[in-house]
Amino acid sequence: RWTAKEQGWTLCPGPPILRTPGKPLPPGGVAIVAKQPHVPEAVWQCSPDEQLLKNSGRYVATAIPIRDGKHHMYYHNLYAKSGHSVAATAERDRLLWSLARTVTGFGKRVPQFIGMDANTDPKEHPALRVLYSRGWVEAAELQRRQDGKDVQPTYSLSSDWQHMRDLLAEDDSTDDDTEPLSGSESERTDSSGEEGKEEKPVQKKAHTTRIDTILLSPAAIPFFRQFSLS
Repeated sequence: RWTAKEQGWTLCPGPPILRTPGKPLPPGGVAIVAKQPHVPEAVWQCSPDEQLLKNSGRYVATAIPIRDGKHHMYYHNLYAKSGHSVAATAERDRLLWSLARTVTGFGKRVPQFIGMDANTDPKEHPALRVLYSRGWVEAAELQRRQDGKDVQPTYSLSSDWQHMRDLLAEDDSTDDDTEPLSGSESERTDSSGEEGKEEKPVQKKAHTTRIDTILLSPAAIPFFRQFSLS
């Protein structure tokens, strides 16, 4: 917090990561920072989905005052579960569906931003496709519309990370863009987690990963100015 403050930022961290004696520190850890004098305020609507997200240690949400201080922009930060096992896929699905329901609960008129490592292609996950169908847009896509250039990768321009398994579309996918935010978790589990399913060959191609993303709600789109990746 002090380092952020010295640099002119205010830090709002998520829940601390707990270390189990004798085991390495588990993945996770999230935070939101705001340029001073803006001070992030913790957001809590007491919903079961918010509780699930908070308990995961992978989510934090804040409201940042704007204009006269009586209006706010809402920011959500999620670090989704990585891995391709059945358990990892199910946990990632639970987090992404809970996130989708949480942001939808704020209503259409509230400007919201999601910054996350989805650890899957956002365009292919059914929970996030529901948000796209309701007008949410990637910041990278808004930049493309603005300057006409190709959509930038969101992982890194200089990374040599090449694993593309999450980006391979399933031929038998039947996900519907207008799928409701309800139903059992078993119905939502991505088919890539099915045991015994033959894996497709992995196509390796650098600098095209889309697992990290910034999403803007319809009410937040007018505030967009620029997206760039260093």
